Amino acid sequence: MLSPIATTIELIAVFLIVNLAMWILPYKLFFYLSLSLYVGRRLWLTNGTSWKTLKKNLGLSPKDSVIDRLPVIVISVFFGRIITLIAEIYNPDFLANFFSFIQNNFPVNFALFAGNLLGYSIWALFQQIILNGYFGNQINSVINKRFISALITGLLFAITHLPNPVLMPVTFFGGTLCSYFFLNPNKQLRNVYLLALLHAILGLTVSYSLPNDWHHNMRVGPGYYTYEKQNR
Repeated sequence: MLSPIATTIELIAVFLIVNLAMWILPYKLFFYLSLSLYVGRRLWLTNGTSWKTLKKNLGLSPKDSVIDRLPVIVISVFFGRIITLIAEIYNPDFLANFFSFIQNNFPVNFALFAGNLLGYSIWALFQQIILNGYFGNQINSVINKRFISALITGLLFAITHLPNPVLMPVTFFGGTLCSYFFLNPNKQLRNVYLLALLHAILGLTVSYSLPNDWHHNMRVGPGYYTYEKQNR
């Protein structure tokens, strides 16, 4: 186990390398893979090289009930509804366009959408493990205050979505929400699969409902600007 100071330094270093790799460093894939391996090793060592402990701390073996899941589901639905209300003002045809897309080449387009949801859910699961399993757990081990740890985790998640003006507030709220429910002191109630699914559904809601000119096809970092140049 690292000391609180060493843990803080490590978290800052990992976070900075992630963002530097996204913005300026060459060989991005190399840095991302190296960091993933490093984080995986740290998670293994932090949890005493016990697979059972690791699964419990990462929410990979949840024992939560439907009642336990309701709060985060209800808040997520409410948040999703706010997004679609905004979409109804600025992109009122989004539902008609979506159903038209599905019906025009059914079942191929439906399969494409289902594939997007599955792929996004897998990607969201990876993000949730890194965000909460690594950053959230480590931050909370230093601060030991659930809500503040969740706020910091949500803020870090939002920063990694710079400069996207849509994704930054969405990921701050969503990251804070997910982190707060993840950091349940009763680790048996942690459910990273549910958080990943809600993450994916909300992400696709943003992607399909809000105008593409706002979120630039969900791109972050330099990709946000290159998308703008390509579509002028």
